[in-house]
Amino acid sequence: LAGFNGTKALLVSGALRNSISVVVEGDEAFIGVSRTAKSPDGESLVDVAQLQEYGGPPVVIPMTPKMRRFLFALLRQAGLAGESRNSGRGRGVIVTQTPARPFLRPAFARFRQGASRRFLARVAKELGLGGPG
Repeated sequence: LAGFNGTKALLVSGALRNSISVVVEGDEAFIGVSRTAKSPDGESLVDVAQLQEYGGPPVVIPMTPKMRRFLFALLRQAGLAGESRNSGRGRGVIVTQTPARPFLRPAFARFRQGASRRFLARVAKELGLGGPG
């Protein structure tokens, strides 16, 4: 994120947003990220989209001695050195998980509201039974 001054870190390049496509074939439509979509650096955007939409699985990271030294240096700097909550019984791992940040499902849910009304109005218009202009 070097040189990025905005407040929306997930929009640094806009590649994911720009990869959303709409493909209409007959009476069916696909709206989403194509499996072949790639970022400028060649990363599969469908994998990024899935991670953002649904979140990721837990990732277990073994703590290295260098990581441990850094952590304790931060604790000393914050004045929390020696205030262990578990008396040193840690397993020596860090578990992290990417949270879900849905960007397609909320749009689909909002569009779904009133869909039957829009559909019936369109059918009525096509059949000449009145409806909006």
